[in-house]
Amino acid sequence: MNRNFVLTAFLSLALLSNPATDSALADDPAPLSTGQTFVERELADQHGNAVTLGANADLLLLSFNMSLSKSIHKFLEEKDPAYLAEHRTQYVTDIAKMPGIITFMFAGPKMRRYPFPIILNKDEDFGPQFPQQDKKITAIKLGEDHKVETIRYFATMEEVAKAYYEN
Repeated sequence: MNRNFVLTAFLSLALLSNPATDSALADDPAPLSTGQTFVERELADQHGNAVTLGANADLLLLSFNMSLSKSIHKFLEEKDPAYLAEHRTQYVTDIAKMPGIITFMFAGPKMRRYPFPIILNKDEDFGPQFPQQDKKITAIKLGEDHKVETIRYFATMEEVAKAYYEN
């Protein structure tokens, strides 16, 4: 047993101090911040259509929480389907952690019934690229040349609407 313990401890230390692991952690990009240029990227909407995130948008809304996404959907269901486009806004919900079978059998079909656009993220590397707070909508305001002007957090879509659309 002592030999197994020593071997396990040695392997654990070797893995923890592995230079390849250390450099990989160092290469992880910090989340997007104010003043940086937002780089457009291709994702898909709830119908599988390609969408360029950041194209023709002044405001990006990101949700990393299922219950928060449901509240956003409820808010948007009461609006005209063009509400987001009229406000030059794109909405992204992060479903990367959702099991594929749940997405395929339940969430996907439900999202396809919504008349407003939902951009779906399915890549686990996407979320860490963006600043986020627990159970808050991340609102990224883009300015000239796609520079990030502000990053704000909201508990509800009503707060987002008051801050950006009702001025």
